[in-house]
Amino acid sequence: MVFDKMAERNVFSWTAMINGYSKLGFDDEALRRADFELGRQTHWRILKANLRNLIVDSAVVYFYTQCGELSKAFSVFHGMAEKDLVCWTAMITACSQQGHGEEALSLFSRMLRKSLQ
Repeated sequence: MVFDKMAERNVFSWTAMINGYSKLGFDDEALRRADFELGRQTHWRILKANLRNLIVDSAVVYFYTQCGELSKAFSVFHGMAEKDLVCWTAMITACSQQGHGEEALSLFSRMLRKSLQ
């Protein structure tokens, strides 16, 4: 899709994409793409303003896992100074639900080791 390959997206390109999906009856896809872009922009602003903490990072990890963006979720997850049970569970669940069972088991084992330290 042309939209996915655009280097820079603005309000006009987003409006055209969302309207196009809606007119073709793909309202859910239009909303999913708009929600993902809003979340991605929010994450960028969090990084820019240095607002990271356990709660914010866990929410960002959860957001990316729910969007099916495991690589982005792992990037945030690995960059976290501390991780709680919620964050570990979000990653383990996302891996198992998205067909990465071995990675889910590996994360579970790492979580158990970390909790024993």
